[in-house]
Amino acid sequence: MTSWRYIAALYARFFGIPLLSLGIVGDILNIYIFSTVSMYRQTASTFYLLCAVIANFIHLTCAMSTRILIVGFDSDLTRSSLLWCKIRQFIVATYAPLGLTFGSLATFDQFLVTSRNARFRQFSNIKNAHRITIVIIIIWHAHSIPFLIYNQIRNMRRLAKSGQLAGADRQLIKMVCLQLILVVLAAIPYGIYNTYILSTSNKSKNAEQTDRDLLFLTTTSLLGLFNFGGSFYVFLAASSRFRQIVREQLFRCCKVRNEINPNTMSSVRQP
Repeated sequence: MTSWRYIAALYARFFGIPLLSLGIVGDILNIYIFSTVSMYRQTASTFYLLCAVIANFIHLTCAMSTRILIVGFDSDLTRSSLLWCKIRQFIVATYAPLGLTFGSLATFDQFLVTSRNARFRQFSNIKNAHRITIVIIIIWHAHSIPFLIYNQIRNMRRLAKSGQLAGADRQLIKMVCLQLILVVLAAIPYGIYNTYILSTSNKSKNAEQTDRDLLFLTTTSLLGLFNFGGSFYVFLAASSRFRQIVREQLFRCCKVRNEINPNTMSSVRQP
């Protein structure tokens, strides 16, 4: 009879690795698009999204890869290296909430941009976004310092005149809202797991039940962690402008210019 632990290992290998690969590719493409397209670089909301993607990328590569190694290949470096154990806890405790914070700031910035109050709209600018980002980064890194010490502590008028920018802004609202939906949906499975663990914490469990819990944890955690790499695919589904930019950026280097050179007719001189 196949054990539950073996099923969890197979799930981590054959489902977790492709999921991790898709997440890493999506985050890298997001970082490339948001950092190279001038329209996105000049908007506070997309700057927050860029910061969120960077934080998600760091968290995804650390948390999900180690989860796959632990469950799928029985390789847990945190058991043999106290330094890596502290670093991993620091990364998870810092960049997971950092990504969620920047995602929330992108949503709040859309509230400011679409507000009828001119004072509120003035707060939405790239300079303020830079200042807020620095403060948020400092706060979350300072919050996670104990993990390194103690191992046991686990402008609207111009936009209105431009139809293209206005359309892109509406699509940006869709992108931000769908990303929030992804966050909620990704948190549900892990929330169910935590509820189950709390409700059965006082019950004695045999080895088979413990292995079932491991399979449950592996399934919910890998699905939940995809939230940190799935925003690219959400943005593709939400915004036609984003899809167009992705196509232009990805195939720009692959375009071959067909230059037609005029053929000169050489006259043949008869002897």
